[in-house]
Amino acid sequence: MSITSKDFSALYTGEFYRKTLFEKGIGFSLVLNYPKNTPYYKDNRKIFIQIIINENNTLDYSINMTIEKDEDKKKTFIITEGLEYNKKIINFHSESGECCFNQEDNRVIYNSIEFTLDKFIDILILNHLENKHFFERAQNKIIDYILKFIFWLNDKKYTPPSARDAEETIDWAEFKSPSEELATITKPLEKDPFLGFFHLPKNIIFVVAILIWISYLIKPLEVSLSNPFLIAFIFLLLFTIELLYKNLKEEVEQLELLLKEKEHKKNWLIHLYNYRKVDTFILKIPK
Repeated sequence: MSITSKDFSALYTGEFYRKTLFEKGIGFSLVLNYPKNTPYYKDNRKIFIQIIINENNTLDYSINMTIEKDEDKKKTFIITEGLEYNKKIINFHSESGECCFNQEDNRVIYNSIEFTLDKFIDILILNHLENKHFFERAQNKIIDYILKFIFWLNDKKYTPPSARDAEETIDWAEFKSPSEELATITKPLEKDPFLGFFHLPKNIIFVVAILIWISYLIKPLEVSLSNPFLIAFIFLLLFTIELLYKNLKEEVEQLELLLKEKEHKKNWLIHLYNYRKVDTFILKIPK
């Protein structure tokens, strides 16, 4: 590979706040100012771009919002998802082999279209600034609510990756593949069985009580706790709910094993989580 990091970085002729050549591999890091008409510029946020040419001439890149901080008279940049802006920006990175670099023409090739490095970086910035995944985010939010409710029924707290703003100090001199951020789960405290027999989470008991109360409001019935059939029905209902809960608990435990990166069995809950986690991002090319 004849091109060097210095040669490659020289192909970018736009303005920048900071540029750092990679110590390993052919590539560089860029820190850029946001456009002046954006709130990110007013809040002194910076665009952080990394771009590298691999040995097979494929090209990898990443673009993130960063917060600039002064610590011990040294500037530090922290990657952020920009949650306070309702995620109107989007951080993203390349998929393996999606684009490559033609060293003869010094052009980036994406979807069989050739771009100068200046133009390609402008395209990355355009996509970073565009709130183009509205429906995907709405869909993911619905899935998050479903998973939160399921874990809530198990007296556990589910925190999706998107609810946390990852504070990660950027690495200037080396391309860093984005680490996969997993959900977190807070486990409940151990408790005694309900009525001394049924191992049910308090949240399931709460939901059942609410449903019974609503059904009574819709169609009031005369009930008496001295009625043996009513008592038998209540125990049968609780027994059925406990069986359903045990099945749901097993599904949740398999997802917990996945999040701990341990061996697990695939089920519908894991499929739902994986579907939510996938981020298929196709660059929008301006006409």
